[in-house]
Amino acid sequence: MAKDSVADWDTTASNNTDIGGTSIVGSANVSNFDNALRTLMAQVAAARPIAGGYATSYTTAEMLQARENIGASDGQISDTTLTPGASFVDIALPTGYESFTLTLSEVRGAVACALFVNLWVPIGGLITTASYFSSLDFSIGPDTIQRQSRAAQAYFQTSALISANEGEGLQGYIHLLPGAGSAGARPAIFSDVTHYAASPGTWERVNTNGVLVNGERASFIRLTPNGTTFAAGRVILKGAKA
Repeated sequence: MAKDSVADWDTTASNNTDIGGTSIVGSANVSNFDNALRTLMAQVAAARPIAGGYATSYTTAEMLQARENIGASDGQISDTTLTPGASFVDIALPTGYESFTLTLSEVRGAVACALFVNLWVPIGGLITTASYFSSLDFSIGPDTIQRQSRAAQAYFQTSALISANEGEGLQGYIHLLPGAGSAGARPAIFSDVTHYAASPGTWERVNTNGVLVNGERASFIRLTPNGTTFAAGRVILKGAKA
């Protein structure tokens, strides 16, 4: 097989008999090594992990791109550490993906609070919220409380009274379907999280789901600790491409 790229190179030296189809065996014409060396340099350059070339250190975005370039990507798009004192955080939902998953770790506010999640969509030329249909399923110990609602703004309450104590914050997943855009399939959200509830003082598991009334594609997601600011937390966004 012709060695047309670094990916074609063999770990067994004797199997590497050409570079880009140019023979480099001992009996090959000496002139072959001119083109072979040029081709070798081109192949190595094409195999750079990022477009900017090699460096002693890389940003998170560059490392993620490098993993995708070599086919080792796990779909991670961003990794956000919540800033203490921030009243919300926006996480972009890039195009080219048909679904997203946010992994939340130890998300909590400065005081006990609920976490609101907004999906933002273009309406009338502006990026704004939209009304939605949703349901909540709070599982508190042996009891279950269900609520159906239609709200005027696209925020979903994923939990209630998350403890502000370290180690008792919100953990879990939020799954998103961003929508098809141009009034196509509606954006939808599904979450499954756990946290310690300041009241009634027990661990909760909470499931939510909802579908936006507006059919445009969601552009980004906003996380808001209701009535307070973030104290800590980390949010990793992964996506599945179409």
